[in-house]
Amino acid sequence: MKALFPVLVTALSCYAQDIMFTNKTVSFSNLQGKAFIQVELVRADLDGLIWRSGSSAGRVCYTNLELSLLESLHIPTNRIAVSRVRAESRAESDRKARAETMAQAQTQQTAQANATAQQAAEVQAAELAQQKKTDADAISTLEAQIAQARARLRRAKALAHDYNAANRYNDYAPRIFVKETERIKIQEAEIRLKQMKADFAIKYKGR
Repeated sequence: MKALFPVLVTALSCYAQDIMFTNKTVSFSNLQGKAFIQVELVRADLDGLIWRSGSSAGRVCYTNLELSLLESLHIPTNRIAVSRVRAESRAESDRKARAETMAQAQTQQTAQANATAQQAAEVQAAELAQQKKTDADAISTLEAQIAQARARLRRAKALAHDYNAANRYNDYAPRIFVKETERIKIQEAEIRLKQMKADFAIKYKGR
């Protein structure tokens, strides 16, 4: 491409103007064999020959036309090189634009994915914190219940002891006993509390 730049500069400086046609109708074929029958020529710009036929119109690039046709229309033949360089330049610009668009899309996609992941992590952290608080509250509640049950058991034992002592020689006074099941319930609750604390420590270690 670099070797064509001098040609391009010369062409642009000397032949930059469009060549206009007036009431010129021609028939020709491009290098691919496509025929253009009795089309009206409009103008020749730096890229190609512009034609129209009824409601149809188009441009045929100079690189796709016979050299003899250009000469017969008095179009500078160096426009072939000019159009080639311009086409390559447009292709390169399009390639860069597509690459930039893809890069921007990838950046946006990555940013969206990061934002989604961050949001999910925050939701998960909030849910974990709430669950941790719920489990901690359950442990605290059970600890309070055990403490209250122990206090009630101590008071019941004290009352039973005092009553039995006061009526030691009263054959008509019934003996009062504290149910063993109350002590068993407290022991079971203490075992459950120990397990809950162990599970809590494992579940929330380092969190």
